[in-house]
Amino acid sequence: MGRARAPAGSCRLMALLINLVLATAAWAAAPPQTFDNLRQASRQSLAATTALPDFAIESASIRLGDRCQPYAPLFYVTATITNNGQAAKGRDGILIYATSLQQQRWGNGVRLYHLGRGASESVTFPIYFPRTRPELMSSANDFMVKIRIPGDLTESDARNNHFGPLSIKTPADFCS
Repeated sequence: MGRARAPAGSCRLMALLINLVLATAAWAAAPPQTFDNLRQASRQSLAATTALPDFAIESASIRLGDRCQPYAPLFYVTATITNNGQAAKGRDGILIYATSLQQQRWGNGVRLYHLGRGASESVTFPIYFPRTRPELMSSANDFMVKIRIPGDLTESDARNNHFGPLSIKTPADFCS
């Protein structure tokens, strides 16, 4: 007597079930990945395999404006930004700004769009008279200059994205 043969379709089904069991066992043995873990691993992988920019504030200074009155520049900040990295900036540019260490929401900035690999650029921007807090004109003021990168652009070293504090005292007779 001959041996009974299984239908051809059942062999394929059995092979599929064995593969499914093996794949499930391998998945269960691996630790679950959270979204944050995957994002961090992706950024580390990107940093290791992709050329990244590295924006640095090389120098910054602050000086008095021409007059002391509402809606006029009270101070001017000049900052030199360098891209020490291996790639140009993102399409949204970078924001260079100065913010007061004494008064919340007092400062200003400028967006820099064209800063290629190895390039440097100096920017100057005003900080306006704080018409709601004129008492700040008779005191010393400290500002921190910072770089903010909009969007999801990663850079190779963010530790050099701030400079300061820059201190300035408004002379007593300047605002009289």
